[in-house]
Amino acid sequence: MGILIGAVALIGTVSLPRWEESTNAVLRLQSEPGKSITVASCTEKVAFEQGAEYVYSVDYRGEGCGTLLLGVGPYGHCFLFGKGAEWRTARMMFRTPEELAGKSEKLHVKPYGYTGWAEFRNPTLVKVEPRYAKSGGETLGFGEAFEGDVYTFTLPFSRKGGHYSCRSLERISRVKDNFASAFFFHSKRGEVVYRHRLENHAFESADFHVIAEKCTSGTIELSVSKDGVKWTKAGEIVNGKLDLKGTFPAGMFPAKEFFVKFADKPGERPYVIVESYAMTANVSGPPLFAQGGTRYVEAATGCDLPKLARETASSARFGEKVLAVPGLDIWRASSGWRIFRDMPVPEKSAAALEIKAAANEAESAQLVVRPEMALNDVRLAATELKDGKGNAIPASAIDVRYVHYVNVTTPSDGVGFRGLWPDPLPPLTKSPFPVEANANQPFWITVKPPKGTPRGVYRGVIIAEIKPSDQQTIRHVQVPLEVEVFGFDLPDEMTCKTVFGYGGGDKTTWRYHNAKTEAEKKRVRDLYLRMHSDYHLGLREGDQLVIPCKWVGKDRKNAMPVFDFSNFDAMMEEAVGTYHFNMRRLYPEGLGSQENSNLKLKGKENLIHGPLVNGVKLEENPEAYHRLMGRYFKALENHLREKGWIDNVYVHWYDEPRPEDYPALKRGFGIMRRHAPWLKKLLTEQPEKELLGEADIWCPLIDMMHSKCYPEARAAGDGFWWYICNWPREPYVTDCIDHPAVELRTWLWQTWGENVTGIDYWLTVNWTSPAVYKDPKHPQNPYEDPMSWRWDEKRGGFWGNGEANLFFPPVDCANKTAAGEDFPAVTGEGPVPTIRVAMLRDGLEDYEYFAMLRKRNPNHPFLKVPTTVYTSLTDFSTDPVGIEEHRLKLAREIEKTK
Repeated sequence: MGILIGAVALIGTVSLPRWEESTNAVLRLQSEPGKSITVASCTEKVAFEQGAEYVYSVDYRGEGCGTLLLGVGPYGHCFLFGKGAEWRTARMMFRTPEELAGKSEKLHVKPYGYTGWAEFRNPTLVKVEPRYAKSGGETLGFGEAFEGDVYTFTLPFSRKGGHYSCRSLERISRVKDNFASAFFFHSKRGEVVYRHRLENHAFESADFHVIAEKCTSGTIELSVSKDGVKWTKAGEIVNGKLDLKGTFPAGMFPAKEFFVKFADKPGERPYVIVESYAMTANVSGPPLFAQGGTRYVEAATGCDLPKLARETASSARFGEKVLAVPGLDIWRASSGWRIFRDMPVPEKSAAALEIKAAANEAESAQLVVRPEMALNDVRLAATELKDGKGNAIPASAIDVRYVHYVNVTTPSDGVGFRGLWPDPLPPLTKSPFPVEANANQPFWITVKPPKGTPRGVYRGVIIAEIKPSDQQTIRHVQVPLEVEVFGFDLPDEMTCKTVFGYGGGDKTTWRYHNAKTEAEKKRVRDLYLRMHSDYHLGLREGDQLVIPCKWVGKDRKNAMPVFDFSNFDAMMEEAVGTYHFNMRRLYPEGLGSQENSNLKLKGKENLIHGPLVNGVKLEENPEAYHRLMGRYFKALENHLREKGWIDNVYVHWYDEPRPEDYPALKRGFGIMRRHAPWLKKLLTEQPEKELLGEADIWCPLIDMMHSKCYPEARAAGDGFWWYICNWPREPYVTDCIDHPAVELRTWLWQTWGENVTGIDYWLTVNWTSPAVYKDPKHPQNPYEDPMSWRWDEKRGGFWGNGEANLFFPPVDCANKTAAGEDFPAVTGEGPVPTIRVAMLRDGLEDYEYFAMLRKRNPNHPFLKVPTTVYTSLTDFSTDPVGIEEHRLKLAREIEKTK
């Protein structure tokens, strides 16, 4: 703890329980009508060390609206203030600005622009120290990477407190960063200095790229120096010039280190928000492929800071012991927890491994084996389950898998940490299957009662055959398994719409399975489609986005469309009838095309081709163009209605548009409104004023859900889906391996709670990156490197651990392919699911519980998601108990109202 001297605290860890405005440990502030709450300060002042880094946190709750500002002197961070009666914690990370070094300041809290009441407690300050990753003789922090002879540095403004996580930050003075995503330069003589340095390599040349979000006054100058004393101007940011690119002077190199400075222009007081700073350098020295990382420890103890992803290992809520025999503990845990190797055995006990599910629903639990001595082999098998009334669940309805651990070396964001993380769920076919001494090995038990299974409790056992390493005797252990089946069935097709990209998955999976013949490729593809179906993940793309259409007639301006529906119909019958996918994307002819929405990332513009049908351009002959498009959409509509698929298709013809793309976008939507009002039109964008009235379904990123024009779109009756991909990261739910397991299940509860009817996800199979694994004979092994690396070699960097990888290849396929081995085609074993995709399936089935209860009673109070699950999109529980308890309430109500 810190030591208080007079009114000044010297920092280890300082708890500051009193507030100037209150004599109580809890401070309550109430805004007056028309006024926001003013600042509240801690009573003690704190002496800040020069260049030191700190984490300031406070618990808060309240009812109202606005944002929360945590502050130290004139500096602070803003956070979304999620309203609710539950206590939550806000955190601010900062490095001491030069002007505060050696001085004493008070910590304060202020609901900024907030109306309503708010309470605060437990203000705490922790001095922290960074720990950086090391590879090939180099020390690399978050935002740094090596790719052969190219070094990249990307200042992580997008990560909360990320700009302080970069090793290169040398000093900061008179610079505010109120919103934790960009620096605010608006005080005289403000500056930030970075020192780029290497140990076993040398910089030979370097390019820079700076992007400012806005500049309303003044100028920021970018300078470079070899010694940090003599500076050379490299560029400036002014209003109208917010994108700054260039090459640092050749005279700076070669160098082991150099300095970069952002500073106010003398005599000016600028207001500039810097959005990003990136530097790419050619380096000399041995080629290196590595990614940097930064973690923090408490300066006083050397212990890691608490992480949301890894709860206190001694917590009793992780599970209960179900069996203890000499030298062996077997315990159970909810599927919503990630069970780490070193978690201790729970103290509480339970009689059986318990699972509760509806008929035709897959529900899982974890059975954890922890031996005192190493085991040479472990086999698990489930028996038939019986209810004592002549009804049974066959053993074939019980799936037993083991939990595989992957080594995270670069955390995806501030939630994760380096180490072994449980995620892939391979089948238990490996022989022998050893288990380490004094380490947890979870097994994933999934039960799916067949349709029509009568309501009741079904009992059986899981038989574990255990062979210790020091003897040949095989021990047989029986673990009771108890499954309660609710009195209703889940449907095959989910209510929540799902569109998941498989994209280039065929080529990727064929490569890892070594499938070469058409029969082998079909077999592999069928395995992956079946797995998508098992987890309710409808495919966004099919074999055909564009249905072949031949125009018949001598006069092309008056021709008639003749579709070839043969392949499309076969695809739809398989998708809807066999796999129960509930939506499929179409790409109509004639709207114009967007060749690549991501070209702007490479400094190019989108290539937009104007509307053209059967050689007739809209701008040249609008009358003929519209006549042809009318016939085209009418023929398409007639076929879809005849087949009963009119509600199973949608159009998503333009992805993530920029403002300059809006005219072309509106033109295409206008064509569809005129000729195909029946066709659902989806846009991956948040509602914007210029686009209101265009899309039928808005599909924004989850952090853009409540945009400025969101209420207008809702009032107009527009539908909403949403999506996550490599953005956003914390504090939102993510698809990262190194995040709490329950997050993707929580996403579906947020989906219901926010009245969102569909989810979109860009890829489920993305196992290697040609930018990092450049030898095509030796692609990435995701079991050894779980990071999803960017594909663009110039930009470099990563997307996150497990990003766009909801399925893994079979273990043997991954090992052999990455090793470059020529092996016989492996087509019998399908993809390996993950804990994350299991949570997605659970969430989709939970959504179905809500939908079923709503059909029975649209006003039932249980249709509201409880605050024990989430209170805002950035404020949600990482404990699955809230979901599990409310799910059980929903099930009981569905049983009553059936």
